[in-house]
Amino acid sequence: MASIWTPERIGSAKTLYNVGSSAAECAAILSREFGFSVTRNSVVGLWHRQKFQGRKLEPDHSRSRRTYEPRRAAALSNRERTPKKIAPEPFIPKTADAVPLNLSFDDLQHGQCRYPYGDRDFTFCGCQTVPGQPYCEPHQQLCYNRNHIMSRTEWKQHQRKHKSKFQTEVVAA
Repeated sequence: MASIWTPERIGSAKTLYNVGSSAAECAAILSREFGFSVTRNSVVGLWHRQKFQGRKLEPDHSRSRRTYEPRRAAALSNRERTPKKIAPEPFIPKTADAVPLNLSFDDLQHGQCRYPYGDRDFTFCGCQTVPGQPYCEPHQQLCYNRNHIMSRTEWKQHQRKHKSKFQTEVVAA
């Protein structure tokens, strides 16, 4: 693909660069001058590839800058300016009204509560569970929303009622 940048066009771009034109201004002038569309980014790319240097521009002070009134915060002392630090409330875990047996995983039997205690060396509650559930009544209330607890038979009925939600469809490839 042929480049749009001929030696004549590169020379015009270099002249505009040295004069101090912006890339957008240079693109607009080159587009008018040569009759084809030149973008700002193509001009920036040309300047970069050609390694144009030596341009020292004075800042443009012709535009007026907005002046702002000093804010009230600047007039305040440091003590008034610093926000008050509020200590976070300590985390207090919910507790259940169950007296745990603190059984190890190996000691758990069917029908004993599996609510864990501890961080690394877990023990489990071990109290009698609600039929069809993994926890005793106090831990059941702690862990689950009471309105959403279902027994296994209720769950099976729910699955049958909403059968399409629980089936996975196999799509032929």
